[in-house]
Amino acid sequence: MFLDRLAGLLSPGTDAIGDQSLEMVRSFPIPEAWGGGLFQLPEPVITALLRLIQRKRLLRVLELGTGFGATACVIAAEFQMRGRGRVTTIDRAAHEPVNVRALAEHCRISPEHLDIVVDPSGYIWRLGRMIAAAGATGHLEPQFDLCLIDGAHEWDPDAGAFFLADQLLRPGGYMVLDDLTFRLTDVPDAAARFPGRTAEQLETPQMRLVWDLLVRPHPDYGRFTEIYGGRVGVAKKRGWG
Repeated sequence: MFLDRLAGLLSPGTDAIGDQSLEMVRSFPIPEAWGGGLFQLPEPVITALLRLIQRKRLLRVLELGTGFGATACVIAAEFQMRGRGRVTTIDRAAHEPVNVRALAEHCRISPEHLDIVVDPSGYIWRLGRMIAAAGATGHLEPQFDLCLIDGAHEWDPDAGAFFLADQLLRPGGYMVLDDLTFRLTDVPDAAARFPGRTAEQLETPQMRLVWDLLVRPHPDYGRFTEIYGGRVGVAKKRGWG
């Protein structure tokens, strides 16, 4: 029964949740010479996450892997329109010429609702610093209601990212993994783009390994669903809500 309810929350639906915030990001003027696409996470998945965030009254979102910033800006714009909520998005570099800061400026999103972290050391190190700071008093207080891991798409570093993000995720929160079906060989010239990887690493859906070997067996997570043709996994942490 829970999975049916969760699947209902995660279905795009026909209501207006996210329509305006999505349109704000879509209206960003993409440079002609760039030739890229803003939405690395499919728009129906973003809409589904917005439904979950709104229906469950989630207020703090952590995104690992900013990309061009579309997902973070859509959620932050929705928070801003509703007057509460904040997204923290972390990546090791800002893309050029299209990036999260340019999108946020275009959408006029306040820093109150969007915390942009560019850390060359990567989100693993940043999470470690966040955990150290949160536990400086001797008691680690989780900060986030939902964590989206959508960065490297590889076992290393994302196996570690799950365990670190879990320490910052509140009981009753949601852990979301993108690209369960992705293989490095899906990228053109994968062997050149990912030097040093073995054939197994290139051909294995590594986020599926994180999901199947770490998230699903974890004793603190007991409710799981997959959406968008098995591309995205959503797990609920035990606790309130």
